[in-house]
Amino acid sequence: MARHTRQSDKKVALSYPKRPYTASTRRLYVAALKRFVDFRIAEDRLDDIDMDVGKAEAELRSLRSKRGAAPYHRPAIAPELAWLITYYDDVPLPDPDERDAERLTLEQFRNRALMHTLYASGGRISEVLRMTRAGVRAGRLDEVTVKGKGGKDRDLLLTPESQAAIRDYCRARGMDPYPALFISHRRGLGRPLTRVSGWAIVKRAAHALGLDKEASPHKFRHFRG
Repeated sequence: MARHTRQSDKKVALSYPKRPYTASTRRLYVAALKRFVDFRIAEDRLDDIDMDVGKAEAELRSLRSKRGAAPYHRPAIAPELAWLITYYDDVPLPDPDERDAERLTLEQFRNRALMHTLYASGGRISEVLRMTRAGVRAGRLDEVTVKGKGGKDRDLLLTPESQAAIRDYCRARGMDPYPALFISHRRGLGRPLTRVSGWAIVKRAAHALGLDKEASPHKFRHFRG
C-alpha cells in the first residue's frame, strides 16, 4: 500500500505543472536574449542562428499586447553618448617630457579602456572592475566571465573597440606584476580600482562635456538597451 502511494505521488508530481517564472525572471531572460541578438548583429553573424529579427519583434509585440502589457520600445541613444564614451580617446596623451608623463599616459589608456568596456558590456561597475588581464587575454577575448551579483558567474561581451582599447592599455603597462585589469597608478599602485574611483572616471568625462545627468550609474549601464 505504501509503495502504491509513493508511485501515485510520483505520478502526481510529474504531471503537476511547473511553477511559472516570475516577471523579474522573464525580464532577465528577455534582456539576455536581446543582448545576444545585438551582439550577433554587431558581428554580422545573425544568419548563424537562423532567425528573422523583424518577425521576432512582431511576435514579441503581439505576445505582449495579448498579455495587456505595453509594447516595448527600444530607448533611443542620445548622440551625446558617443561623446561620453570617446571623451578620453580625444584627450591628447601627455608630452613625454611632461612631469609624471608615464603615469598620466597609463591613466589615459586605462580610462579609455574602462569607458569602452562599460559601454560594450553593459556590466555593473563592480563586475567590470573584477576583470583581470589574464581573464581578458590582454584584449584578445570578446567574451569574459566575471563574478556578478550574488556571486554568480556572468558573461560580459566586448566590442572590437573595447578590445582594442584594452590591448592598448595592457601594452602600455608592459609586464607589470599586477593581475587586475583596471588598476590604480597612484597611491596603492597596482591595486584594483574601487567602485568609487571607477565612477569618478565616468563623472569626470561627463562633467567636462556638460553631461552630468547622462552619466549616472543606472543610466550608463542601460545605454546598451
